[in-house]
Amino acid sequence: DFALARYRPDGTLDASFGTGGIVRTPIGTSTDIARAIALQSDGRIVLAGTVIVSGVSDIGLARYTASGVLDTSFGVGGTVITALSAGHDGARSLVIQPDGRILIAGYMSPDFSSDIALVRYTEDGALDTSFDLDGVVRTDIGGAYDAALAVALQPDGRIVVTGESSIDAVNYDVVVARYEPMGAPDLTFGAGGRMLVSFGPFDDLGAGIAVQPDGRIIAAGRSFLGGSYDMAITRLTAAGALDTTFDGDGQRLVSIGSPGEAYALALQPDGRILVAGTTLSAGQYDFALLRLSGDGSLDTGLDLSTTLGGSVAFSEGGNPGVLDPDVRVFDAELSAAGS
Repeated sequence: DFALARYRPDGTLDASFGTGGIVRTPIGTSTDIARAIALQSDGRIVLAGTVIVSGVSDIGLARYTASGVLDTSFGVGGTVITALSAGHDGARSLVIQPDGRILIAGYMSPDFSSDIALVRYTEDGALDTSFDLDGVVRTDIGGAYDAALAVALQPDGRIVVTGESSIDAVNYDVVVARYEPMGAPDLTFGAGGRMLVSFGPFDDLGAGIAVQPDGRIIAAGRSFLGGSYDMAITRLTAAGALDTTFDGDGQRLVSIGSPGEAYALALQPDGRILVAGTTLSAGQYDFALLRLSGDGSLDTGLDLSTTLGGSVAFSEGGNPGVLDPDVRVFDAELSAAGS
């Protein structure tokens, strides 16, 4: 089932939320996995992910009141199931637009391949037909497998996503694509609205994305160079070219354990870049956090790998998350930890 929990500032479960701080919501007919969360300006909570209906995965959404009760004004009884194709579909990331509309990024599989899917809903959970006429934008980069793992909005309403695109039967590049507010590819960006970034000859993907105030776009994920995965960070210009002011060529690999993978990033007000993910150390996965300066160099004042309760496990392909760029959290807690 979709699972949602709320905690108090001291880390204890908030008993006023759901049942003892936890809400469980069955949506499909089998396994339901929530992969993304966002808060509306009125405090309501939106979850998106993948739900199984009759053996096939579809996009699933649920909206809750601020107290953890399903919002019956949304969809059918507070939930929405959207089948984009006859194959497997899923949501990996979501954002709430300033006008309250809900934008989902993920994938759809209409045949034996997978394509990037963008889906937009009205505030009440209906498909937004002003978005590419039917609420759905499908992007086939050209390989057998394409998927969006993270989405962000620019201040001008344009949409940027990152994920992965297959370059042959087994290897992938990071893909960054940009769309106009109504869903059309932004042809001023990259080549035909998208940019493929290769860190090496093997597997690369982007799992977190952010837009700088000057319009430059940063994506973080992982790259496999033949021995293990490293954290991979790239920065593009507003026009979709590699930004050579970032580590000299627009690409930065950081080895933090073996393997090291990034799942989320955030921008601090001073321009520094926080990247979070996991690393494998002594046979177990640990939480990993690093910080880069605006030029892509590693900020040695913050470099943390720590075990949380024994291990932190993420599924293959990444689980995009959210980092709070509020530097007070990190400066206070991590300095006390000696990092």
